[in-house]
Amino acid sequence: MADRVSASITIGGTLPRSLLPDLAALVQAEGLSTKWDGEPFSLAMFREGVPLELMAHEVA
Repeated sequence: MADRVSASITIGGTLPRSLLPDLAALVQAEGLSTKWDGEPFSLAMFREGVPLELMAHEVA
């Protein structure tokens, strides 16, 4: 059994718009959210020009 922790990450910088769907797919695959215990991430939550803050409980 893997150890699990609560974790958060802030991603900033410039990302070409063409890579945004790939980033969103990776974030969704990991079950991350923009709020603790929030809804799973979707592209509608992405705010251009603002660092992306992601978090989750029980991360392996």
